[in-house]
Amino acid sequence: MKKISIVSFVALPIVVSLLFLLNLSTGLFVPWTRVITPTDRLTNYFSVQKNPEGYPEAVQECNTKEIEFSILANKPKNIQSCVQITDYAIDGAEHLILAKDGQGSLWQWEFVSSVTSDMLGYFILFLGVLCSGVIILVVSLKKRKKAK
Repeated sequence: MKKISIVSFVALPIVVSLLFLLNLSTGLFVPWTRVITPTDRLTNYFSVQKNPEGYPEAVQECNTKEIEFSILANKPKNIQSCVQITDYAIDGAEHLILAKDGQGSLWQWEFVSSVTSDMLGYFILFLGVLCSGVIILVVSLKKRKKAK
């Protein structure tokens, strides 16, 4: 039993830092929000010609297997139409997904990714691995002390 708690205590910093990395780089925990008053700019994306290779703005059909459609994102139910817009910038991109549900309501998922947030995520992951290493070191030193 004690061995299981030590393993979970060692794994916890790595798991938490991995979740931070996923959130910062992919928007894992970013929720969908209902657009109360849709603007013409948002509704026009459904009628424009799709251009997945566009720069600085790429418009394409949604890929519902992406992380934005996970259970954690609280996606809208009964999606009838969906469009994904990526607006590229120098150090990152703004990701916007618009979806219409069966009642005609407009939903959006928006996330801004950047090199800075990715680097911060990797630094947090490094700190998580470092904390786990310190925990392993402390536990092994305590065992060594008890053995003497």
